[in-house]
Amino acid sequence: MVQTPRSVQETIRLSMALAAALAASCPAAAAEGTGQARVIWDPLARPVAEADTLFLPDLGTPETIEASGGFLHGHHNEGLAKLRPLFEFGKGRFGPAVRVKARDVGHYWVFFPLDGLVGDDEFTVQFRAKSDRPWSAEGGASFFRLNSRENVISCDVQKDELTLSVRSPRAKGAWSAGLDALDLEAGHWHAFALTLKDETLAVIVDGKQRGTVRGMRFATPWSDSAAGTEGILLGGGPWRSSNVWLSDVRISHTARTPGKPVTLRSLHSTLTIDTARPARPLPPPYVGALHPGQKEWPPSEHPGATPEQIRRALHVVRTDKFLQATPMKRGAPDETHPSRSRSGRFSYDWQVVDLTLDWFATHGVRPYISIDATPSLMGGRVKPFAGEKLRTALSRSSGFAPDRPKDLDAWAELVEDFVHHVLREHKTAVPWWGVWNEPDQPGFWDGTVADYLALYEATVRAVRKVDPNAMVGGPESGLDGPYIKALIDHCAAKKLPLDFVSYHDYSGDLNTPALARAKVDRLTKAAGLTTPMPIVLGEFNWSAGNLYKRGWPRFHRDFWHIRAFGAAYTTAFLTRLAELPGFELLIWSHTHYGNPRAGGWAATQLIGPGGEQWAPYNALAGWKSVLGDRLLHVEGTHAPGVFALASRNSRTGRVGIVLANYGFAQRTARDVELCLTHVAPGAWRMRRWSVDPAHSSRWDAAQDRPAGAAHDGLEQVAESELTACEAKPLVVRLSLPAWSSQFIALEKW
Repeated sequence: MVQTPRSVQETIRLSMALAAALAASCPAAAAEGTGQARVIWDPLARPVAEADTLFLPDLGTPETIEASGGFLHGHHNEGLAKLRPLFEFGKGRFGPAVRVKARDVGHYWVFFPLDGLVGDDEFTVQFRAKSDRPWSAEGGASFFRLNSRENVISCDVQKDELTLSVRSPRAKGAWSAGLDALDLEAGHWHAFALTLKDETLAVIVDGKQRGTVRGMRFATPWSDSAAGTEGILLGGGPWRSSNVWLSDVRISHTARTPGKPVTLRSLHSTLTIDTARPARPLPPPYVGALHPGQKEWPPSEHPGATPEQIRRALHVVRTDKFLQATPMKRGAPDETHPSRSRSGRFSYDWQVVDLTLDWFATHGVRPYISIDATPSLMGGRVKPFAGEKLRTALSRSSGFAPDRPKDLDAWAELVEDFVHHVLREHKTAVPWWGVWNEPDQPGFWDGTVADYLALYEATVRAVRKVDPNAMVGGPESGLDGPYIKALIDHCAAKKLPLDFVSYHDYSGDLNTPALARAKVDRLTKAAGLTTPMPIVLGEFNWSAGNLYKRGWPRFHRDFWHIRAFGAAYTTAFLTRLAELPGFELLIWSHTHYGNPRAGGWAATQLIGPGGEQWAPYNALAGWKSVLGDRLLHVEGTHAPGVFALASRNSRTGRVGIVLANYGFAQRTARDVELCLTHVAPGAWRMRRWSVDPAHSSRWDAAQDRPAGAAHDGLEQVAESELTACEAKPLVVRLSLPAWSSQFIALEKW
């Protein structure tokens, strides 16, 4: 339920007098509110937090590094107890310093996720470095590195030279200078800085510009890589660690020139929303989750999610393994297989299918059905349900048979009978049919790519034989690998239906939607298919490599996926999807998964075993409740880590706004100013809900203890009456806590 605790009943006071005082244009109001600072940069001075500072970590201890969003990284997946002796901490030029203690070793460094800390158009990165031995002894080692999927900036020592290697999506570049020419001395702290402006990366050493690398247009890195190679790497690189001390690291949002005045780019976000200018439809079935009911059978004493909980947050639920769980045989019906196939060659007991479909009807969501998992009759290794399990369990409780069907003609007949039963006999509408699950993973598919394409062809023909208008797609694989291209090419060559491309995203990278859109567009265009082809995210969550207990040691000691952090990532990801054409659906993994303390996938769930609503659930409920059916144009300046989406309900006129403040190493509240133009004159009611570490996140508040129940629902943090005047914008100023998702509804009073 939506909660409105009395302790957070703040009121945003926007009176007629204030509205009249605001300038008619939002940029003027924004300029008055932000107060941009102007400084003269001295790269030799102590770095301090300024108006554009994105990153200023404390390198004093492993604990302060973790509090700043970083970790000690090791080659062999070691935990902190083993890593601590391999690093040394001491006094830097100004603040504390750190270095890899062991010499001439590889794969050890201090790691921070980049997640938006370095912009694509302008930035300044500065740090101090000291080698206790001659710098030439560090030959072959990286001592400072920025690394993402699309970008690399690497500071290395190669023999008697300092080198800078740079890669961006558009170009590669390099710079080098002799160690003697740079006057790099053993035992002395040296100041290094890199600034980007107008696609030119300037190299500054000890306060002097020493060179440039031109033509570098970077992609904004948004990866929280579990492997520890995509991020800020202090003291080492993937091949060899240095013995260099690092201190006084600062990343700024503004490019600076030594000794020159510069106006700092504010981290204050000013966003203009034109309420009268809808952009395009927002697909209403945009949010779903993976699997109904509980995974365990027999079910635990906890009932799991109620129908009201499911309806509040979700439009769709995806599930599978129907055929594998269904008892079937060749020949005429009998007592245990009472339903005859359309051809008369097979007989079935559809109880598990009917139970699962009834769950969808009871819980008020639409099914997204993946046709997968080979039944034992076709050579699958998992037996169908029997006895009490057949009468009470849902299909998700089955294991998964990755075996190739022995007879594709017979498989197609089974699929046809299944689809006919679902659509014609049970009369359940299915908006999406997917073919298989993760054929790129050995545990889900024993065949080759060619085998999958043959399976897809047999399956899609069988589905379309029952329903010529059915929406069918695949391959439900990862974004990389051969399956997406192979399926697109095969369907184009054989003129097979391919209504959507589905992939799974556990990357922890907010850039993947744009990469997926570009890849599918490129492939479909080359194959002569419709562009943009719809895309479905058949499974989604933050990085799969960062699971509690089973992920990389840097992350696996916490429940990131079900905290406010995971909710903020989800909300930011959804805003990115909505900005791109053709994304129809996102399936969050998972609806339920037992006790999160079991670790692994159990720590990725919306609803706990006792019906607890974790932070991502509340974020999805907020998303569903405030967004309308038409997107609105949002323009202005976004601080790194701030994401925004606005919509309007075409029937009621309600304006819905979604905001997120996300970033693993960005742990600072961000000020946001919303300027709403063309708002109809009169009284409006504005309500705001928040998911952040202090609201709507019971794990942040009390983990799974009963004390967290006060934060179980989506908590309302503000309600106010606003008065809109003719030709005047409504301006609302608010602060987004770190790791927050906020949902705003503006309705005519």
